[in-house]
Amino acid sequence: MVIKDLIDLVHEDIDGVVKKSDLDAVLSSFLRNCKEQLLKGEPLVLKNFGTLSVEVRKAHLGRNFRTAQSVSIPERKIVKFTAGVNFSSELKGK
Repeated sequence: MVIKDLIDLVHEDIDGVVKKSDLDAVLSSFLRNCKEQLLKGEPLVLKNFGTLSVEVRKAHLGRNFRTAQSVSIPERKIVKFTAGVNFSSELKGK
């Protein structure tokens, strides 16, 4: 699913009460603000859905499988998603 598909779904859910261009602006603002929070290093908690947070992966040694040579992999930041309790239950089919 891409952003356009999401906008179409929301537009359909609310019976077209809000124009798609307005929904696009709202979604763009929402995503921009989410990204800004994560760039500050602050977690983003979406109730009944989950939490997005930035974590640091430590530097470690990896292996190039073609040459079997050890490769140094530098420290880097990643975005981690942890599903909320309700969402996890739904995923498990409970």
